[in-house]
Amino acid sequence: MKIKVFAIILSIIVIVLAIVSCIKLPMENTSEDPLSKPDDTSTSDNLSEPDTVSDTSAEDSSTADTSIPDESSEETVSEESSQVVIELPYPVLDGVTYANLAASEYDKFFENSMFVGNSVMVHFYNFYSSKKSKISGFLGGSKFFAVGNYSALEDAKPVSENSWHPKYQNEKMKCADAVSQSGVKRVFLSLMALNEIAIHDQETCVDDNLQTTINLINSIKQKNPDAEVVILSNTYMVYNFNSYPKLNNGNISALNNKMLEYCNQNGIDFIDLSTFLMDGNVLADKYCKDAAREGDNKGCHLTNEAYALWTATLRNYACLKINNAWTNPASMPTYTKNP
Repeated sequence: MKIKVFAIILSIIVIVLAIVSCIKLPMENTSEDPLSKPDDTSTSDNLSEPDTVSDTSAEDSSTADTSIPDESSEETVSEESSQVVIELPYPVLDGVTYANLAASEYDKFFENSMFVGNSVMVHFYNFYSSKKSKISGFLGGSKFFAVGNYSALEDAKPVSENSWHPKYQNEKMKCADAVSQSGVKRVFLSLMALNEIAIHDQETCVDDNLQTTINLINSIKQKNPDAEVVILSNTYMVYNFNSYPKLNNGNISALNNKMLEYCNQNGIDFIDLSTFLMDGNVLADKYCKDAAREGDNKGCHLTNEAYALWTATLRNYACLKINNAWTNPASMPTYTKNP
């Protein structure tokens, strides 16, 4: 009897265990159920998968993008980074003197160059020769073609014993021929109103002087098509001499402006060698070696201190040309005759 009871109890225990086992089995296999939610597997299990790493990188990248400037900011940054700051050899002319003018790396630019002009250029040649004796390679060993009383109008006249043509290699000749014989590739041509503007009629003196200068440029280019012509502005008169009917600062400044306009229209460089020498409406007396109205003074010839400033300005020009950054002045100041 006891054996039967034990057998019954044991059977009941086996049945209960079997029932419990049947209930637990499907619960343990839930992770393999194809109907399990996608969010459950993607949120946790896939963090170690390669695709998820790529997604994480993408999220990091998008987060970094929030610090990138907007389009307007990008344009500003681009514009600022594209602006090249050029350090001029002479950011300001104040303090430049004949005594402290030293050698410059930009002097080499003036190799194969010729300076053309009248007595103002003759005095620049004297300054140049003095500096060249102390500074090797000063202004590139430039050549000069200049003489007193020379002008664009004079150049167009036949060469003769009595003409005012300068000499090159001890022979009088026209400017175009001198450029050709010298083989220079750059001609710095000074406006020469001081010897010409008063020769023309009162009403047309400025335009006539402009035209003769254009004719001279064309004659140089016709015979020397590979030579570059650069125009140097005409300098002015001191107060004591700024009262002539035609040769006065009003007409000189009008010529400078018209010449500048022509240069801008025809791709010719124009260098202002005049404005920084002015004291108000006139050439400063301190830059003029014959400012006093006495003897045969002219009130227009420059001192070595003025030519030191010329040299600094020419070197600045060379720096900008080398860096493809030169632009002509937008305009020249307007001056007047003494009241």
